[in-house]
Amino acid sequence: MLKSSELLSDVMLAPHEERPAEPDFGAPVRGKLRVQIRTCSPTGNWIVLVRVLEIKSANRRRV
Repeated sequence: MLKSSELLSDVMLAPHEERPAEPDFGAPVRGKLRVQIRTCSPTGNWIVLVRVLEIKSANRRRV
């Protein structure tokens, strides 16, 4: 089993997903993230798929 630090350093995108040249995430968000992680090794190279399921923002907007 890989450690979480090793896991995060080797994350790759699945071939069918497109990655924007300059992703725009808007304002920084502090909060909790719920993700689903899948690993597979079809050709001997480990691929880690991470899908964001839910973002619970801790930011509070001031009006």
